[in-house]
Amino acid sequence: MWTKLNTTTGPETWAMQTTKGWLIHTGVGMIEIDDPEHKMSLVTPATTTPVIPTVPVVTPTPTTPTPTVPATAAPSFILGTNLTELADWQPELPFANQILVSRPWISNTASVWDDGRALALDSDGNVKSLLTGQFAMTLLFWGIAPEALTKGRYKLTWVGEGSFTVSGATLISSTANEMVIDVQAPNVILKLTKVGTTSYPKNISLVHADNKSKLLNDKFAAAVKKYKVFRTMDWQNTNFGTQTNPADIPSATACRYTAGISPEMIGAVAEELGIDPWVCMPHRATDDYVKAFLTRLKAAMPTRSLYCE
Repeated sequence: MWTKLNTTTGPETWAMQTTKGWLIHTGVGMIEIDDPEHKMSLVTPATTTPVIPTVPVVTPTPTTPTPTVPATAAPSFILGTNLTELADWQPELPFANQILVSRPWISNTASVWDDGRALALDSDGNVKSLLTGQFAMTLLFWGIAPEALTKGRYKLTWVGEGSFTVSGATLISSTANEMVIDVQAPNVILKLTKVGTTSYPKNISLVHADNKSKLLNDKFAAAVKKYKVFRTMDWQNTNFGTQTNPADIPSATACRYTAGISPEMIGAVAEELGIDPWVCMPHRATDDYVKAFLTRLKAAMPTRSLYCE
């Protein structure tokens, strides 16, 4: 068997052991060495470095795994929202009854927009009586963007004796204690022109004919239901109000809430939306005010939690 010599620096040299000695092959010729007793160590197996096949390194393109969220997984946070102050010029129009965010009554005459005379109001802001030549008007949807307005027919209702006229909208029908008007643009004026001798208009309501929610504007309700908490600081007029004692808390039957909303209405809204209210106490509020407000609020929403700031 031929064995390659590991000390050769020239042409490859191989050796084979024979019975007579060694046979050397130099690549250019053959040499025979007599060594019958095999005392010579001419060759050792050549040390070879094994060849390791090169495997190309493939760097995989990094990918971002898409997390799988179980459909029933609860959110890890609670998201709430502030609510904008209540006013006829705010586009949110949160309530079904638009009178609740209408402009406070303005005394006027047939020729004067605001004659500056005081109006006889009850504790809920309803007009009890009118002076000679005096009317009481309120503004609705004033200056809002047209796309914020829900167009169509609205029904005006009230209890008690009184007569109304409307401008900026089309009168469709009028019967005792009810008018139907068609509203196609902002800036509507509702004018109280007559008050009865034995009673006056109360519980005045102006609601769109297609509104489904009991208390809220359908658009507003759909937008707010996605939250878990709604904060009523501006609904309560907390920053600019002067409420101090329990008697200053707005009435549940107030004709409008532009000066502050009642705890009963906040509670009713919370129940209708199915989310929790976050109320803010006025800086002048006494302990009795806070206790009375929260007691009334909690009674109005038996299934909801309450946050108080």
